[in-house]
Order: sequence, then structure tokens, then C-alpha cells
Amino acid sequence: MKSVGRLFPSAQSLANHFIATHHLTSKEYFDRYLKKPGEGICPICGCETSYRNMTLRYRKYCNNCGSSKANTERLEHIHQTRRANNNR
Repeated sequence: MKSVGRLFPSAQSLANHFIATHHLTSKEYFDRYLKKPGEGICPICGCETSYRNMTLRYRKYCNNCGSSKANTERLEHIHQTRRANNNR
């Protein structure tokens, strides 16, 4: 990975550089310079998802929804029902 004109052999060494030199955590650097629109937001419920690291990025689903594709339709139905009940 390359940053500030230097080449780093791994994402971990780059993260260590940010912490030691720029006083940024891996997540802070990622959020400022690498995060894509919509990343870190659960597609089912819109909650924030957990940041893992620079290589693995953010989880796709929040802790409440999980990542099981088999549960996606069931969870979407639950969220739609909750939203409908909240709009009454």
C-alpha cells in the first residue's frame, strides 16, 4: 500500500504508520480517505456496521441483522413490519 510517498508492505504496517506519525487510528484514516458512500451502513435496517480493518473494511450487515443471506428476507420482513407499526 502506498501513502505519503512511501510504500508499505502491508495494510498493518500502513495502519501502524498512521497511528505513530499522524495520530490517526486505522478506522479514522479509512473513514477520511477510503470509505465509499453507503459503506458501513446495513442495507437491511440502515444501522451502522462494525469496522474490521483496512483490508476487510466494514461488515456488510449490522450486529442485529447478521450476514446470513438465508435470514435476509425474514429480517427485511421484520424491519418492514416495525416501520409500518411505527408509522401508525
